Amino acid sequence: MEYFKSIKFRNFWESSKYAYDNYEEQPLTNELIRQVESELGYKLPDSYIELMKHQNGGIPKATHFATLSSISGVDKVFSIEGIMGIGYNKPCSLLGELGSPYLQKERGLPEWGLCICETDNWNDAVVMLDYRKDGEPEVILVEPEEEYRILFLARDFESFINGLLPIAEINYSQTKEIDNKNLEEVLEYWHKKNAHRRIISTIYTLPAKKIDFHMKMFLGRAFNNIAEPEEGIRILKSIEKEGKDNGLWNYRLGYAYLFTNQPDLSLPCLEKARRLDPMISGLDSLIKQVKEVIKERG
Repeated sequence: MEYFKSIKFRNFWESSKYAYDNYEEQPLTNELIRQVESELGYKLPDSYIELMKHQNGGIPKATHFATLSSISGVDKVFSIEGIMGIGYNKPCSLLGELGSPYLQKERGLPEWGLCICETDNWNDAVVMLDYRKDGEPEVILVEPEEEYRILFLARDFESFINGLLPIAEINYSQTKEIDNKNLEEVLEYWHKKNAHRRIISTIYTLPAKKIDFHMKMFLGRAFNNIAEPEEGIRILKSIEKEGKDNGLWNYRLGYAYLFTNQPDLSLPCLEKARRLDPMISGLDSLIKQVKEVIKERG
């Protein structure tokens, strides 16, 4: 399975002496993975291992995470100090001197998980993998109080990483403005602000059961708008049964086909979209553009 399709790894990690000295472990090997998993007593998520194959621990450029309230809208924002590598040698590795076993003992954190990130602005809270359920561990925030407080963050590690935001993308005045709107209104607001990556990262922090047809429609459009139509096609095709008689679904799929150089697949979708919903903005001009491409090809 391929992970992190929306991430460009050459721009993911921060480069600094502090990150190298405290986080960046030796390159990952199967033997190192086996040793660390054996000592921790947990199998690491495949997506965690995949990220560490690119660089084994470090500080990402995007360190902020926006949690969502139950009715959506941004609730709180925290930032992580770094992501623990798989190893023993650096202080902030999973088994380093400041790693998961140390934090769990020092701060009285639960034993049924693994600490993977410390936070730098949330009462000594720690981001953990939650192994209480079978299957892929969820990602949670644990605040060490008398009986520690737990906040759900993401359904899996990949979704958590996709949800990280650079500080420049967190506009606190906008956050206050949209707090009381429902999630679809929030996403539409961000679309109008061209905050397409923020839409993607927000949806990927939701539990899987909440990423329904409407959320995938938002995802498909967002990937089209960040010039990744291949991913847009993949997502839209996953909801074809529900979308085939929906004008906007056909429009977004036709748009994606056009910009993956597949005009012959694009045209039927766009023409069906016009039959289903002739009021879609820009549809006639897009159909004209597709027909011109097909004509040029002969």
